[in-house]
Amino acid sequence: MPGGLTQVEGLWTRRDLRSYRLFDSHTLRDVVLYLPDGLPPIVNRQGEITCLLFGITLLLAFSGPGRFSADGANPGSGWRVLLAGLRPHTPSALGVSRILIGLLFLSYGLRKMFGFWGEPEEFLSLQWYAGIIELGGGVLLTIGLFTRPVAFLCSGEWRSPIFINHNPRGFFPVQNGGERAALFCFFFLFLVAAGAGRWSIDYLATRKSQGARHKAHDDAVLAR
Repeated sequence: MPGGLTQVEGLWTRRDLRSYRLFDSHTLRDVVLYLPDGLPPIVNRQGEITCLLFGITLLLAFSGPGRFSADGANPGSGWRVLLAGLRPHTPSALGVSRILIGLLFLSYGLRKMFGFWGEPEEFLSLQWYAGIIELGGGVLLTIGLFTRPVAFLCSGEWRSPIFINHNPRGFFPVQNGGERAALFCFFFLFLVAAGAGRWSIDYLATRKSQGARHKAHDDAVLAR
């Protein structure tokens, strides 16, 4: 509960997320309790939510809370300045989170299309079409190719169950069982804005393009 309150307020974001969620007994407890149920996390619901929370909080620990937060409004000094040194490593944390959650997303497509870890969906049903998005989107997000448009499509795909399946049972995700859909939806929406991070084809392509532009600029300067 204290960790949830400070995340909403954007207060002590890096310190809170490093100590409270990532490396403390809660995460170890989740691994001990849910990992024996099997891999991938799709085989147990709590394992899925734990995987999603770990990826998102890992990213926040490095990137910070952003705007509209107590930390952003008052950078301060001391430990805030010290932990701000994590920010340059945000692309790496983003890459790790993208791969982790991309693989989890891919497992949904494999189940719905081919029956891995469960029964396949009926051919040409709504869930079968969702499986196509999850299979293709999971692969592309994991390797970091066309990340922003793919993440936008995947975010929309997981926004639909929030309104169709979960909201009629209550407003809050913890009440209506929509935690998984909400976490997927908003993480993908974050990828639309942030991009793929490191260890992605998009990142390599951007670096190659920037290198070519810098070389062309240097050649133009030397030619003067």
